[in-house]
Amino acid sequence: MYLADKENKTTLPSAGLFIIRYLSFYPLHKSGAFKYLMNDEDDKNLKWLHIFNKYDLYSKSKEKVDVEKSSHTIFLSSRSTSLKS
Repeated sequence: MYLADKENKTTLPSAGLFIIRYLSFYPLHKSGAFKYLMNDEDDKNLKWLHIFNKYDLYSKSKEKVDVEKSSHTIFLSSRSTSLKS
């Protein structure tokens, strides 16, 4: 999915592409493996991945998230693209 988005000139911000690319790469975002290979932008995007990971499809929580009452609003780009989570 990452390559398809990248090759088709997606309008997703870099944090969105990072999340798509590395969401299933658990050694990175669970135990910090390979962090020594990351640059500053990767490090910033990893923070967004940690936030997103709380709400992914594989979440173990049986409690449903009420989007309307959620206290988190995520801004992924300077264009103020927002997602409520």
